[in-house]
Amino acid sequence: MGYGHGVVDANRYTSRIRAVHYSMDCDDGLNTEDYNHADLIVTGVSRIGKTPVCLYLAMHFGLFCANYPLILHDLSSEQLPHILRQHRGRIFGLTIDYDRLHTIRHERRPNSQYSNLQQCREEVQLSENLFREHNVPFINTTGVSIEEIATSILQRTGIRRQFLG
Repeated sequence: MGYGHGVVDANRYTSRIRAVHYSMDCDDGLNTEDYNHADLIVTGVSRIGKTPVCLYLAMHFGLFCANYPLILHDLSSEQLPHILRQHRGRIFGLTIDYDRLHTIRHERRPNSQYSNLQQCREEVQLSENLFREHNVPFINTTGVSIEEIATSILQRTGIRRQFLG
């Protein structure tokens, strides 16, 4: 199966494809009831690279990665969202410099509250405070490639996926 396209290990290939499907199904806070199957749940504010990081980890390492966006309501409560508390050992946070977040969001929705510099600053500060308060490991993604982010996550968590058939 698939040998004409360079697929040497069909079980490994199938496992990676399942992981990609899982990451897409659990993208952006969808299907939180399936988080019990996650190897990793990436969280952080909107537009910091959660989806591409999850897809990269799924495609290259076969990890079942979900991602959960932290919204202002989550951040202002100073508590991890209930769904994340249930999976504390599998959470990893992403953050970004607030001026870079402002630039990214401004490209998406110019002159909106969403892209407002003060809003970006507040969300980043609150998310980092939340991560520190609840001992959630996190990294700053500013100027860092998806590959480097993924490598850092793997090194810091020690997560490895066994490829299953």
